[in-house]
Amino acid sequence: MTARRVGVALAAGRGVCVAAASTQSFHFDADALAAGDGATLTATLRAARCAVASDNAGPVDLHVALCAPWTAPRELSLPPMRARDAHAVLTRDHARHFPVARPEPVVALQPLRQGAWIAADADSAVLDAIARAATDAGYAATRIVPAAGAWASAAGAVTARAFVVDDECTMVSARQGRVTALRRRRAADAPTTEAAAEDALPLAARHAAVCTDLELVGRDVRARRLAGERRLTFRLLGAGVVALAVAAGVLPWGSSRRLADVEAARTVIQSAAQPVAARHDSLAAVQEARAAIRAARGTTPWSGRLAVLANALSNDAHFTMVRAAGDSAVVEGSAEDATAMLLRLRQATGVRSVRELPAAPSAGDARESFAAVVHFRGPGVR
Repeated sequence: MTARRVGVALAAGRGVCVAAASTQSFHFDADALAAGDGATLTATLRAARCAVASDNAGPVDLHVALCAPWTAPRELSLPPMRARDAHAVLTRDHARHFPVARPEPVVALQPLRQGAWIAADADSAVLDAIARAATDAGYAATRIVPAAGAWASAAGAVTARAFVVDDECTMVSARQGRVTALRRRRAADAPTTEAAAEDALPLAARHAAVCTDLELVGRDVRARRLAGERRLTFRLLGAGVVALAVAAGVLPWGSSRRLADVEAARTVIQSAAQPVAARHDSLAAVQEARAAIRAARGTTPWSGRLAVLANALSNDAHFTMVRAAGDSAVVEGSAEDATAMLLRLRQATGVRSVRELPAAPSAGDARESFAAVVHFRGPGVR
């Protein structure tokens, strides 16, 4: 029986659901979804499933297209390497290659041309929350892709077309329904000469099911798929054992020959099954090691940032307090010209912005007190 399909596109706090011939807009709690709670989507997904499957007859699949801020697709240049190696590099150095830092990054990519890749990222907690909400709503299967892939499927073959959602414009070039070039910018900066699909969210929802690019799979879903593959492997091995036993029983050989054949087959099966069992037993240890590596690589480089603050000091200025948190630092100090000192901080390399704070009164001398919050650029972000 052919599964029926429901298409959903998600932006920041709002979405569009396409079920059968109807298109329905809805709103959801973006903060809850970002925290890994998919219950905010369950009621909408259940209503859409019921709309296409009367009396729960037949399976229904869910196809989800993610827009910003849930994913940030982009073109990347990498040295020549295999797709598996490129995936490992982008996952390991996620903060270097993508503009948005995610707690549990998941990466999907495909080659465009020599040395160029199209890649998209998402948070594993968000992907798993959507998959759980779809399961709770009764869907047979769930597939999640970036909206850019759905727009490429809608575009077919175009040199460039603009798709606008909220304040972001995505410029997509496509061939045979697949992305060949991609650029993202603010909607206000989009060229007026290129035709833009105003609020392209419904278009992404309608074409999510036919998108063949960049499937995003959360870690929980990937673990379940691996477990299913292992179960299938063991079943095939068991079927092989039964087949060998039956063949040994029907062939006109002596009992000793049959016993020897069964023992040999058992040895082969055990040798094939041992690596699978070992991988299963070590999966938890590998995941813990990967989490430790991610934590170590995500350590904020405060030694360099303190050097930036020190280099920004003028000869007549000094800090009286520096307090760091996340990617920002709160500084207090005094200088002969507080305004000039704040300007030096704003112009320092690696500083994204400076927000002035109320400063404590000066101690009665000619020096001026200053206080500010200094925001630094993230690693790999220019």
